[in-house]
Amino acid sequence: MSVPLLQQANSWVGYALCYIIVLAIYYSNLWNSLAFPMISTSIFSANGSIYDQSAVFGDTFQLNQTALNEVGLPALTGSNAWANLTANLSAMQKYDEAPWWWYVILLVLAFFAESPVANSEAKLGLIVVLKGQTTLPWYSYIVALLLGAFITPFSSLLYARLGNGVETIQLCKMVAGAIDPGRPVANLYFSMWSHDLIATSLNLASDLKLGQYLKIPPRVMFLTQVWGTIVGVVVNYVVMISIVDAQRDILLSPEGTNVWSGQQVQSVNSAAVTWSLAKELYGPSGPYFIIPMSLMIGMVPTFLQWLIAKRWPYIGPVKVDTIMLPVIYMYSSWMTAGVNSTILSSILVGVVSQVWLRQYHPGWYKKYNYILGGALDGGSQIMIFILSFAVFGASEDPDSSKKLSRIDSMQFVPAPPVHQVLCADCGTPIVPNSANLCVPCLRNTVDITEGIPKQASVSFCRNCERFLSPPQAWTLARPESQELLAICLKKLKGLNRVRLTEAHFIWTEPHSKRLRVSMTIQKEVLTSTILEQIFEIEYLVQHGQCPDCAKLAAKNTWKALVQVRQKVPHKRTFLFLEQLILKHGAQKDTIAVKEVKDGLDFFYSQRNHAIKMTEFLAGVVPVRSKGSEQLLSTDTHTGTSNYKFTYSVEIAAICKDDLVCIPLKQAKQLSNVNPLTVCVRVGSSLQLLDPATLQSVDIPATIYWRSPFDVLATVTDLVEFTVLDIEPSGPTRGKLVLADAQVALSGAFRSSKATADDGMMEYETTGMANQIFHTRTHLGAILQPGDSVMGYHLSNANYNSDDYASLPASRIPDIILVKKSYPNRRKKSKSRNWQLRSIAKEAGEEGETGKERGVVGRMGGRDQKKVEEDYELFLRELEEDPEMRGAVNLYKAKGDVKMTGPGAAVAVAGAKGKKKTQFAMDVDAEAEKATETDDEVEEEPDFPEVKLDELLENFDEMTLGDEVEQEV
Repeated sequence: MSVPLLQQANSWVGYALCYIIVLAIYYSNLWNSLAFPMISTSIFSANGSIYDQSAVFGDTFQLNQTALNEVGLPALTGSNAWANLTANLSAMQKYDEAPWWWYVILLVLAFFAESPVANSEAKLGLIVVLKGQTTLPWYSYIVALLLGAFITPFSSLLYARLGNGVETIQLCKMVAGAIDPGRPVANLYFSMWSHDLIATSLNLASDLKLGQYLKIPPRVMFLTQVWGTIVGVVVNYVVMISIVDAQRDILLSPEGTNVWSGQQVQSVNSAAVTWSLAKELYGPSGPYFIIPMSLMIGMVPTFLQWLIAKRWPYIGPVKVDTIMLPVIYMYSSWMTAGVNSTILSSILVGVVSQVWLRQYHPGWYKKYNYILGGALDGGSQIMIFILSFAVFGASEDPDSSKKLSRIDSMQFVPAPPVHQVLCADCGTPIVPNSANLCVPCLRNTVDITEGIPKQASVSFCRNCERFLSPPQAWTLARPESQELLAICLKKLKGLNRVRLTEAHFIWTEPHSKRLRVSMTIQKEVLTSTILEQIFEIEYLVQHGQCPDCAKLAAKNTWKALVQVRQKVPHKRTFLFLEQLILKHGAQKDTIAVKEVKDGLDFFYSQRNHAIKMTEFLAGVVPVRSKGSEQLLSTDTHTGTSNYKFTYSVEIAAICKDDLVCIPLKQAKQLSNVNPLTVCVRVGSSLQLLDPATLQSVDIPATIYWRSPFDVLATVTDLVEFTVLDIEPSGPTRGKLVLADAQVALSGAFRSSKATADDGMMEYETTGMANQIFHTRTHLGAILQPGDSVMGYHLSNANYNSDDYASLPASRIPDIILVKKSYPNRRKKSKSRNWQLRSIAKEAGEEGETGKERGVVGRMGGRDQKKVEEDYELFLRELEEDPEMRGAVNLYKAKGDVKMTGPGAAVAVAGAKGKKKTQFAMDVDAEAEKATETDDEVEEEPDFPEVKLDELLENFDEMTLGDEVEQEV
């Protein structure tokens, strides 16, 4: 999982070549391959038997030419010949580094005594060469060390860049065969010292780097390596001697067993013998002369690739230097040494890790990939250790394990014979049991369903569609659901005396008021005999009333009330709040909703439902709340009382796009923001923005209610302006870009024949209409010359505010631009392709028009025109603000909605077209003014259309259809 994908891809190419080459060598009988096993690391005689190397080299481990002539040259398998053919820094600076003279002293000691690397492969030095039976001259020992020192830097670079290196042990054996011919043991020691110098140097660097990662001081790491060397030598020697002595015959076998294998040892031995006969085997007249030529074979293509990469870096889509020929060479001989079972799993893990995880889950890959790789490695080692002793026989006595082989362990052992008796009733042959009865006869004798009723009933409330879950809970459960099945099982008596293994519904017609359940139970009958039986139970659905619905029918409906109020002259906040409630399902526990003058009343049957609604409101709008309770009755005998709870929730009077003037003292406390700001977002806190500097401040509800301030102007006071010129002039913050703008009143561009009857404001017929205003705005990213924009005309306004009056005149701009408008789009006769959902509401106060259920935006008949205007402004805000649309659910309209006259649009698209209502709800109110001339006006190209992928289906629960039919 840690190897780069590029290197893994090259290794896969090598694996593929290995399959092809090994099969080609074997079946083409190259090097007489058919006479030997296809894959083996041993050396053989010409007749296919294991080569008698002890007769050739004798007790002195040196070549006996006479014996060699009698025995003959050893032969390699075709696959073995092919295998030989291819070959936290800143934190650590706080610790004292281990002095260099420590390493020098250890190097000198190791040269004479042992290797300086702390691992289990530590080897003795010059003393062993001079005193032991290594047959290696002292100068060859020095050459071996120098050869390893020469190769180490290059191998280290490959490991650092690719996480892997290339095999160099064949090169070491080749040099040893040239220096010390006819000495297999000397060849073994030579290659061991030179190659292990490379391997242990890499381990040393790895250990030092590991110490740096773990913040281990260098001196502690050095001493740990020294102690590891001492302990590792002793443990390694004892373990290896015990294994070799106990498993010698198995280690000499080419196949091995499921526990022990001498594959690597045989490979090292075969290479030492053959390279000691380098002149005879690998010389110009030898059968394997091509093997030493592999240096040239591997060097030439690599050098040619380097030249090609310099001239043509890319050949088609392939980058030339991404083809790693040394890696391909190495992996093309990977499976020639013996059976390998990790190739496919390593390829699959590499693809999943380096392709799928890295491309589609980069965050997870960066955070957990290497940790997962280490965990899998550690888990695999523990698994192999446990399986070796628990399954594969590693815990057997060494003497007895020699007598076993894979074939012996796979021999068939017949099961002991099973005696049968005749059933006491029907005479069928059966396995003996305590009753001496077969299963059918046992079922006829014993009925384990006895005591379990075959018919039962469940209670169902038709009003709230809930089932009675014993003893007193009423649960909402769908037909054939797990919840309903649990309720049915609770109604049964006697199930505690049997074991229920399976239960499921059997389909019944919904209007039958029947539920059928199939059950499978088990019970022990007689002694050690378990009987299983399947039977069916029928439930009758009985209609009843839950306590909540009973209270509703008795007009004693509510126990808790949430009164939501906002002291503003419009209903836009409640319209948006209604959509938030619907989206989050906060209305599901409400038993009634009433509209009152300044807000809504929510009624609940339980106190905790009201508290839940209060907490929801505090999370979406800035509110302050207080609770009260009213004692209804008290039971003097039990000491219990009955209360009604009321929670008063007041919403801040500041709405989106309102202009506010913060008191100077409070503005200084709020990051010294400009007192004259615009509200750009209303949530659990208020976000105010200074359009002249892009400075914004969030005011939490607790801070606002500590010292509330009033609104200076609302969106109904906005005036339409036309942008003459705009130029970005300052910093940007997200979607906001500070810009200098020149604007004029929209009436300034009308013809001279225009009068006040044309819709112009009074000041538009005066000299002020032609005045050009210079201002600074936060809308530099969306405004262009010629666009229409809504803003507050401060120079023509008179506000009754002491805080505003205390501001110096130099800090009050002539106008403040708030948002872009789209007048041309509003003039088009287009219907909206979407609609909203509404909560069914009742008129709240006496004297209002009836007690009928209200519609979206309706105030029980109060000020019909005002309600329509508020709802139309709310719909426009949804259209023009994608962020606001994302907070609510929009639904696809069922049909086109057309205007039929002033105030006569259909309330819901898809309602009956012949009926008209008083409320223009889901269409653009400006459409009624559309004329032929207006249809020719070009729409604004950047109008934020509501796309179909933003709309939802399944509008079946909408409650407006009935009300539409009532209003004619």
